[in-house]
Amino acid sequence: MKTRVQLFSKASLFFSLLFFLAACQSDERTTTHQEENNPIETPASENSSGENSKEVKHSNPEVAPVFFYMEDVEAKTGETICLDVKVKNFKQIETNQYSVNWNPEELEFVGIKNIKLKEMTQNNFGLTRTAQGNYGVSWFDPTLKSVTLPDGASLYQVCFVVKAPAGTEASIKFSGEPVAIEFSDVNQNLVGFSARRTHVKVK
Repeated sequence: MKTRVQLFSKASLFFSLLFFLAACQSDERTTTHQEENNPIETPASENSSGENSKEVKHSNPEVAPVFFYMEDVEAKTGETICLDVKVKNFKQIETNQYSVNWNPEELEFVGIKNIKLKEMTQNNFGLTRTAQGNYGVSWFDPTLKSVTLPDGASLYQVCFVVKAPAGTEASIKFSGEPVAIEFSDVNQNLVGFSARRTHVKVK
């Protein structure tokens, strides 16, 4: 059973998430976490599994970080692609927030669809900066029970029109700009995060 202190903490975090989305909607850059919990993703340094080496620090290093990824695809210039945002190690997650970035000269944002994460709607996405090549996501489970998903589960789909010319490659990455990366579990512990850069090979 949640204590009054826990419920107050959850409510405070909920309003913090709303603040992040409001900042995205007003086209402002927002930073509310100390730097150690708000790394800015540099060009991907990938290990043998394709995961970015940069991770958010978390309270229990024995717990595997949540891993986000989209499958690499091939497409033609002018083609619309819809990519599943998939997860691994998504266990007892109660809140999360992060950003997605791409080069708008290579990919044109179309929209978000097929949302499958519990209690997530279009309102959880800050989409006014998509012309600049990014959007922010903030999600909170209002039931306070957290969510666990099987490896490979899709949270939602994001769609783009490929603008890059044939013979080139576009990419999409998860980062902390404009919305800082932060994940927490049902016990209010920060959870680590890692992600793989997605490649769109243009035929």
